[in-house]
Amino acid sequence: MEIILRVVFFVNFLYFGFVSGIDYSVLDFGATGDGETDDSKAFVKAWKTMCGDEGDTKTLLIPSGQTFLLQPLQFRGPCGSSSVIQVPFLSVNGLSIIGTGTINGFGSSFWEEKISKRPTVLQFHNCNTLNISGITSIDSPRNHISINNCDKVMISNIQLIAPETSPNTDGIDIAASTNIQISNSVISTGDDCIALKTGSVNINITEVVCGPGHGISIGSLGDKGQEAKVENVQVTHCTFNKTTNGARIKTWKGGEGYVKHVYFEHITIIDGKNPIIIDQQYKDKGHRVLESEENSADVAISNAQIL
Repeated sequence: MEIILRVVFFVNFLYFGFVSGIDYSVLDFGATGDGETDDSKAFVKAWKTMCGDEGDTKTLLIPSGQTFLLQPLQFRGPCGSSSVIQVPFLSVNGLSIIGTGTINGFGSSFWEEKISKRPTVLQFHNCNTLNISGITSIDSPRNHISINNCDKVMISNIQLIAPETSPNTDGIDIAASTNIQISNSVISTGDDCIALKTGSVNINITEVVCGPGHGISIGSLGDKGQEAKVENVQVTHCTFNKTTNGARIKTWKGGEGYVKHVYFEHITIIDGKNPIIIDQQYKDKGHRVLESEENSADVAISNAQIL
């Protein structure tokens, strides 16, 4: 894991591990949890000890009822177990992030100064059998969670919160990933609650409350003529409250590929600006579509049902 910004964990209980087994509490490695002392060294020491020990049932435990102040950290592998850990959450099999803790990204300074390179709070790349449950993330500088090139991901009972005016604070971004389930969560941000990028296949989103924000979006896809692939997406029993959009598909002019078998069913939209929007000529602000793009094929959309 890499925590790539100054972070305070307001923690009731949180763990990073493969399966609950041997606990490595950060308190045992010198962390104070008073919210004022820098506990970074204790976290790194606890991680190195856990990572270096043998066995597959190991947990880095962040105990309840305390606040831990951390500087930018890198939790590196490979570890002594059969699982491999690299930064940031790279090539992890069977990782669980479970608890009732809160991660505060202190994003306001990034938003106000319009810093172009803003970090994501939690990033996962090439992860299989990933479970994220119970946590809260507030005020991320950019998107809260990124899922890239992952398979078999379950996300449930989480809260992702940022002001309506915060730029590009997507809740969950998914790309090149398969078999993703997101359920029973609240996402209130300044951008897409959930954004599905190319390579998103077999995505099931249910009982998510979205708002404010830009809704649940497929895209944008096909920028600069790139080939897109999104299929088998189900969004069911979700509520959109005061969102800019509800169900949304957006593709660039001149893109290639397809979006197919998309179902938005049993959704509730309250005071939404664009309840349903399919835009095949999407443009970012300041982007000029080239003549070659105007005359080329579009991303094909088929079997999309919004009920």
